[in-house]
Amino acid sequence: MFIISIIFYLFIFNPLEIDRDQEEVILSMEELYSFEDRSNQLTFSDVKSPSFQSNFTQKPDFEPDDYNRNSTYWVKLNFKLPEYEGNYILEFYDQTIDSINVYLRQDGGLYRKYNLGDAYRFSSKSIKHI
Repeated sequence: MFIISIIFYLFIFNPLEIDRDQEEVILSMEELYSFEDRSNQLTFSDVKSPSFQSNFTQKPDFEPDDYNRNSTYWVKLNFKLPEYEGNYILEFYDQTIDSINVYLRQDGGLYRKYNLGDAYRFSSKSIKHI
């Protein structure tokens, strides 16, 4: 099973500033910080702790063939989003990913978890696919 966990932070590294007028932003590997968990044992609490942050690194030369399907990948994205009344869409181009767990930081510092990917039935997914 291939698992990716995404953590959204508003205070780490230099944020990617999103302009309200931009219709699409495509992220490159240089803009992603990741960590490969070969043990598949780390929790969200583990990886969001300040002492763990130095484990996240950029891998600009990372290729799809480099993925270890037996590992969990933790990916950190840092956005600075403008005030906006509409919705933002985060799209993953690989529809074959079994599981993506997205942890989105809410006001007050709490996180909300969204479960996405092929391993989940459409009826049980946090975000409905139209």
